[in-house]
Amino acid sequence: KGTAEMDIQPNEKLFLARRRAGETLPAAAERIGVPLKEYVAMEKGTNPTPRKHLPALGKVSVEERCLLARRRQGRTQANVAAELGLCVFTVRRMEQGRINSERLATHLGV
Repeated sequence: KGTAEMDIQPNEKLFLARRRAGETLPAAAERIGVPLKEYVAMEKGTNPTPRKHLPALGKVSVEERCLLARRRQGRTQANVAAELGLCVFTVRRMEQGRINSERLATHLGV
């Protein structure tokens, strides 16, 4: 799917909301009132996420879609960096939206 049509799964919504807030896993679990082990399973997608815990994300940036695409493909930042002839730091900054991510988006099919 193209960037505008990417379906964000419930576990990915939890992950992106936590990432946007700069929270650790324990802090996110505490915020929504569930044990850490349960939160981790929800974020991994191995346990369903109750609707009451699903955040409203609003617009998902191209950089966030790159991050999700890479994770869905089971690739690390190091894998992608090697494929693009870049350092991991550069891929990380692209995923954070700190530098232009067009090359990364094209590479990941976003």
